[in-house]
Amino acid sequence: MPSLDLLAVISWLITLTFALTAAALIYCYTLTVAALCAPHRPASADPTHRFAVLIAARNEEVSIGNTLAQLQRQDYPRHLFTIFVGADNCSDRTAEIARRAGATCLERNEAGPRGKGAALTWLLPRILAAPEGYDAVVVFDADTHVDPGFLRVMDAMLRDGHQVIQGNHVIANPERGWFPAIMYTAFVLDNLRNLGRSTLGLSSKLMGDAMCFARAVLERHPWRTASQTEDAEYWATLLLDDIRVAFAPHAIARGNMVTSLRLAQHQRARWMRGRASVTRRFAVRLLRTGVGRFSWRQIDAAVELAMPSYSTLLVLSAIATAVWALLPQRAATPSAHGLAALWSALILYPVVGLVRERAPLHVYRSLAYTPAYVAWRSLLRLWVGARWRPTPWVRTPRTGPRRTDLE
Repeated sequence: MPSLDLLAVISWLITLTFALTAAALIYCYTLTVAALCAPHRPASADPTHRFAVLIAARNEEVSIGNTLAQLQRQDYPRHLFTIFVGADNCSDRTAEIARRAGATCLERNEAGPRGKGAALTWLLPRILAAPEGYDAVVVFDADTHVDPGFLRVMDAMLRDGHQVIQGNHVIANPERGWFPAIMYTAFVLDNLRNLGRSTLGLSSKLMGDAMCFARAVLERHPWRTASQTEDAEYWATLLLDDIRVAFAPHAIARGNMVTSLRLAQHQRARWMRGRASVTRRFAVRLLRTGVGRFSWRQIDAAVELAMPSYSTLLVLSAIATAVWALLPQRAATPSAHGLAALWSALILYPVVGLVRERAPLHVYRSLAYTPAYVAWRSLLRLWVGARWRPTPWVRTPRTGPRRTDLE
């Protein structure tokens, strides 16, 4: 039997775990309530901004034609936007298909870092130097399905004074299996928190796709990202200068998710390592700067970077609950009623997001696979943490439509 001192330490650790989980849930539910109170912002009726629409592509002949065909159908004056494709060291027909689809294609054929961050570092100065004098740049992935009204929403928000805007990036194929359905839920929750932050005057996260940047921001803060999660790094850089990201829930862009854990492994590993790097480099700086300037948006960004993921909260709470059940005395630990309330809040959190999103029934059924996803993600995190070498950039296989009439 453990000594009383050891029991006290274990009891204190359990209490701390549950307290941190409760604090994280209060934070998430607060943002959710704020999102439900978000005002409706109609799209612009008289567009004026000139957009450069940019896709950084690496061997994307499978999906680029369909994406460009949809972008050409934007409900926006055609003379006010130009579609650019950055063909980054491609060895397939990406550049050919892009030009046939009416896009301006810039080809990068040089040694150096790979990945979207490096491609944007090369592409953006060339676009800003174009004689058209674009007012803003919008960045999409190569397999994104963009709603026709996207640019009108961005135009309206730029008119309102927003300088950086994150569109509503959702998963397009949740019906393809339990893994894309689980990721659909994760993106719903991310978007909900982003909307809540934006409503409260805080800063939405950048999500890598469907991002809009005013020209002045890109000129003041050139895109020079070094991490494997370039969007998170640039977001933190902007926030250190107190530039917030607004969220546009009605500017919808749909992306396909890979359908198996095997295909997702390299992408998730890269995101985990990149997120950890950004947290180490920026979380304390943002917190210190936010406290010094009394800036809630910088403090909130530090909290967002440091806060454990929902999966991690589930794992920690499950371990703490199992140990709690084995303790011979529980006077200093939460009561059974308190634990029941905590677990109810944990389980209901994704359901609240899906109800608001009016998700299809099969997405709710996919929640039954949450333990399998959490176990896979936890093991992957341990594997990433044990590797001293950086996770290299690997192109994620696409699962979208393979052919269009533009090919």
